[in-house]
Amino acid sequence: FHVMQHALRHMQTLDRGKIVNIASTAGKWESPNQAAYNASKHAVVGLTRCTALENAARGITVNAICPGFVDTDMIDQFKDHADRAGMDFEAFKAATIARVPMGRILEPAEIAHLAVYLASPESDGMTGETLTISGGMRMG
Repeated sequence: FHVMQHALRHMQTLDRGKIVNIASTAGKWESPNQAAYNASKHAVVGLTRCTALENAARGITVNAICPGFVDTDMIDQFKDHADRAGMDFEAFKAATIARVPMGRILEPAEIAHLAVYLASPESDGMTGETLTISGGMRMG
């Protein structure tokens, strides 16, 4: 929020700019035992939409990416979820991947490519959008 406010002050003097926020599929849908995490991601989506609306006339676009499961250090947090579910971590991870129609966890580069698109002139007509990239796990 504070970084975006600081960047916006500069972008507003130029009447142009691009902001790409990273949320999560948790910012668009519910999930059990993650109320605080989901609330924070819903806040990023709402912040993106409001900021996009407030700055569209100035040539500033604001969009968000909502990734599903990505192969990052965050995957290690699944160990806690597995423990709570009484499952072996590898079995829990396999069950999680089974929920993804593409049958795999996303690579960080896939999220980066989408961010590059949103920061490029090709996305100039897009603002206030939240794009989901989840291997088909969450559609819409």
